[in-house]
Amino acid sequence: MEQTKLTENDIIMRPATADDVRLVYDLAMDPVVRKNSFSSAEITYSEHTQWYSKRMHDANFLLLLAFHRNMFAGQVRFDIDHTNSTIGISITDSYRSRGLGKVLLKLGVTELTKSHPEIRTINAFIRPENIPSIRLFEKFNFQFVENTSQKKQPAKKYILTLPRL
Repeated sequence: MEQTKLTENDIIMRPATADDVRLVYDLAMDPVVRKNSFSSAEITYSEHTQWYSKRMHDANFLLLLAFHRNMFAGQVRFDIDHTNSTIGISITDSYRSRGLGKVLLKLGVTELTKSHPEIRTINAFIRPENIPSIRLFEKFNFQFVENTSQKKQPAKKYILTLPRL
């Protein structure tokens, strides 16, 4: 049975809070998320909670969580550096192949530009074998820039240049 595609109206997106540490950890430990990460090593819960606590207090970090019918569906995160940011998207297993990446990308970029209007470019670094992510970012008008590396892993770099208001 084919699952229905999700739209923006199906998703509630909100900033992560300290109470979300376990949701984010469980998603980070998903085998597909680990495989597509540039840091694919296992993460202990203790390491994660230390990282998470630090990031929750970082003004240059935005973590948004997506929910569908009160179920955690995925996240979009932005690391911010002056007028640039780097995006990362992770989707839970039961919500993959339902169009959620497109929704997260659109809602995430909208929220980023509201909360950080100084942002002019969004970078995406994608593992070359992660074809679904490459297609997603290309459909969203991210432009391929170069083959590069992230944490000593091969990566494709894409950039979205935001219009000046």
